[in-house]
Amino acid sequence: IGRHSVSEGAVYIDGGQLRYNFTPRFRIGGFGGLRSDINSYKVEYKNDYEIYGVYGGYDGDIIGTTLSYVHIFHRSTFDRAYANLQSFLRPTPYLRFNMYLTEELNFKYKDEETFDTSNFYISGTYNPIPDITLSLVYSMFEPFRNFTDDKSFYKEYHEHRYEGRASYRFLRNYNIDASASYSQREETEQNSIMYSIGIGDTNFLNTEIQWNFRFTRNLYNEQPEASDMAMTEHYHTHSEVYFFSIGRSLFNRLYLDGRYTQQYTKEHHNEMFGGDKKTIMTIFGGTLSINLPYNIYSLLTYEHTKTKSDMQGASSDADNIYAQVGYRF
Repeated sequence: IGRHSVSEGAVYIDGGQLRYNFTPRFRIGGFGGLRSDINSYKVEYKNDYEIYGVYGGYDGDIIGTTLSYVHIFHRSTFDRAYANLQSFLRPTPYLRFNMYLTEELNFKYKDEETFDTSNFYISGTYNPIPDITLSLVYSMFEPFRNFTDDKSFYKEYHEHRYEGRASYRFLRNYNIDASASYSQREETEQNSIMYSIGIGDTNFLNTEIQWNFRFTRNLYNEQPEASDMAMTEHYHTHSEVYFFSIGRSLFNRLYLDGRYTQQYTKEHHNEMFGGDKKTIMTIFGGTLSINLPYNIYSLLTYEHTKTKSDMQGASSDADNIYAQVGYRF
């Protein structure tokens, strides 16, 4: 009971779930709950969702699989459903593979399927020694396959992403990781290159303080379609994200962490669309976790977001406070 992700991994709900292991390796489960104002903006209708679903799974020594179905009931005019298949393969202690395939189905007026979206992901991870982890990832995103006669509202495309990751733990408590990825759409010249590096310490100066820092950069390029004569240049942007966090355990029942994030984005447009645009967004805040008696826990989170942008109407300030109480059993 509390806030948790449902089995297909794409939705968080406030509710509960029940799992039953009817053999040591086979399990089934069900879950249900409510997600309110999931997109955090005001619309004409009440933006509430009821979420429920079932899942089943098998955990073997080498192969583990989970098959789940999630249904999201929207209070206005459409339903959304997810079917997800996830599989793990571990042929040796040093090598493992992970694969999942998710189909998202959208129903117009709750009974007419309008389009579906596929997500496919496969990764291979190699641990030559316990302190080194190497991974290769391939994923495909295929949205908006339309099942109705109206082809004007959504445009189907196929996006492929290739990523390499590496991490190294040294001096018992320190870790460093790096990744690089490339994504490409089949239908256009749109592509993206992203690289990231992070470093952290799980035992700062022999205390229970933990910290980590991450730098990420994304280079994005899009070629306008030939029919668009108004634009004579590529559209491109780059974003840089700096993330720092630090946390500490207090009195064995409390855990406090603080976070600071700065994101810098520069977009280049054709001059007739206003030329270069810059946006700087800073986020700081933290979470206090409390473990109470009788397996009760509580979270209190505060976050402040400030955005300064050359784009009209994009600058803003916002404060968010979130509280949660749950029970473990």
